[in-house]
Amino acid sequence: MTAKASKRFGLLVAACLLVAALWAALWPSRLPAYGGQPLSFWLNQLPIVSVEGPSGSSLSGVNVVYSNPFFGGASGPGTSRAEDHRQAFTAIRTIGTNGLAFLIQKLEQRPPRSRFSKLAQRYAANLSLTQKFFPSAQQVEKERRQAVTGLLALCPLPPDAVERLRALSLDFQGPAWSLAGDVLRANENPRVLRDALKENK
Repeated sequence: MTAKASKRFGLLVAACLLVAALWAALWPSRLPAYGGQPLSFWLNQLPIVSVEGPSGSSLSGVNVVYSNPFFGGASGPGTSRAEDHRQAFTAIRTIGTNGLAFLIQKLEQRPPRSRFSKLAQRYAANLSLTQKFFPSAQQVEKERRQAVTGLLALCPLPPDAVERLRALSLDFQGPAWSLAGDVLRANENPRVLRDALKENK
């Protein structure tokens, strides 16, 4: 890359980050909030849980457990973050169905794949704005798993959310079909969810 092209690229990145910063300053106010913090903040405080049990199993064979498959560190009760988790569950439940659209959007999101997003990840990956608007594949997957936890906390889900999740569970080319199916199976048995999440109420 020549010096002139490099300078142009730097100006382009700076302009995009400036626009992103302005957008970021306004966006949280559009999200439902609790305790002065937007839903996006509380999503990132949630632990990661998983729904265990074979697909199509009886309700008694479905179990919701704390897990942390590949993000490092422990999650759930008994850790130093247990209080954060409890507060996040309280926030999600208080926000209620107003947060469903955001949680489902996080469930079905994909990592950005544009050339610009790859360049931003390569040259400015440590900037908070880059992480917010051009998240890595690992960050997207983490938020997807946390969205599952948020959806489980709101079970039983209203019919329109169930229909949206059913559509996602049948989109086998999409990123969320398996997790959407897990939420649907767990949604059929709120008792299992209460037992799994009771320590965070």
